[in-house]
Amino acid sequence: MAANLDELFEAFQVTEKIRIDAPPDAVWELITDVRRIVEFSPECVKIQWLNGATAPEVGARFAGTSRIGSFEWTRNCTITALREPELFAYEVADEADEAAQSRWSFELTADGNGTVVTQRFSHVPSGRSTVRLIAEGSPAEAEQTVAERAQMLSNGIRHTLEAMRAVLESKT
Repeated sequence: MAANLDELFEAFQVTEKIRIDAPPDAVWELITDVRRIVEFSPECVKIQWLNGATAPEVGARFAGTSRIGSFEWTRNCTITALREPELFAYEVADEADEAAQSRWSFELTADGNGTVVTQRFSHVPSGRSTVRLIAEGSPAEAEQTVAERAQMLSNGIRHTLEAMRAVLESKT
């Protein structure tokens, strides 16, 4: 069962793309200010820097708290890439052993006077997320469970990017 689930979770990826009429440096500033994600995300309700970090840098950690309905969870995240103004990425850790469960990234590409932003989510194949635990508990419904969460993430990412675009374009 685990091998098949690893394959299912290796394929569990979501990518959304949007064009924003703002220069890459303005988009970069907003995206890398992780505490502001709560203004845009339909799930994330709190972000706080950990271990004395106050700004993004590779290796810096932050805790993100998310909520769907009455279910709330907090996971620690570690910034893994910071190449201004092109790539910002972080890993989300499992709460039990701090192993990576998923990876998130924002890729920025200049496009005339604007910026194309590509946001990606990928589940670590053996990552111990809540979705993985649900799938393990109901193997016959694992594909449906992953598909439903992938659609929720796609909708959430699209909502987040559109909300960021609204803020950034109101400043130009």
